[in-house]
Amino acid sequence: MIDTVVFDLGGVLIDWDPRYILTDEKMVVALDIDGAQRELDLGTPLDRVHATWRDTYADLAEHVDRYFGDWHATVGGPLDDVVRILEELRERPLGLYALSNFSGDLFREVSPRFEFLKWFDGLLISGDEGVVKPDPVIYELLLDRFGLTARHTVFIDDRLENIEAARAAGLEGIHFRSAPQLRAELVEHGVLETRQVSSER
Repeated sequence: MIDTVVFDLGGVLIDWDPRYILTDEKMVVALDIDGAQRELDLGTPLDRVHATWRDTYADLAEHVDRYFGDWHATVGGPLDDVVRILEELRERPLGLYALSNFSGDLFREVSPRFEFLKWFDGLLISGDEGVVKPDPVIYELLLDRFGLTARHTVFIDDRLENIEAARAAGLEGIHFRSAPQLRAELVEHGVLETRQVSSER
C-alpha cells in the first residue's frame, strides 16, 4: 500500500530547459551543459562553474557567458497539468515530498515563483547534500531523512535512470512522460480515484 508520493521537480512539476538560452542543440552538446548542470546540482556555486566552463571552452566564451549569465531563464513556469494532480493528492491521506537534482542556492532563488512547493511535507535538494540522482545514496538519504518506508513510497521522475535507481533502492517508480500517463499510473497504485482519469484533457 502506497502512503507516500515523491516528485522530481524539473521536467515534472517545473518546466526547465537549457534550450531556452542555447537554442542550438549542437551548442548544448558542445558546451557539455549536462556536465555543467551536474556540477551545479552537486552544490558547486554558479560563478565557479561559470569560470571553469569559460576556461575549458574559451573558444565559445560568448555562449558560456550567455548561458551562465542568464541561467534563470532556463526555468520556465509550472507544468499546470501535473500541479493539478499534486493538488488532488493533497486531499488524500498521503505524505508528499520532493527529491530534485538542483543547486541549493539556485533553488532558493527561483522557488518563490512556485507556490505549490509549500504543499510538500519535505524537500530534498541535491545541491544541499552534495549527492545527485541516480546515486543510491540519495535515495537512502530520502528514506532516512523523512522516515519513509521504501515499499510504501512511489517516486516520479522524467529520467528513466533515476527511476531504475529508485526501484533498486526498493521504491516504486513512475517514469513520467505526460500528465495523463502519470494520473493513470497513480490510479494503478491506488493513490488517485479511477473516476479522475477522465478529467484530464
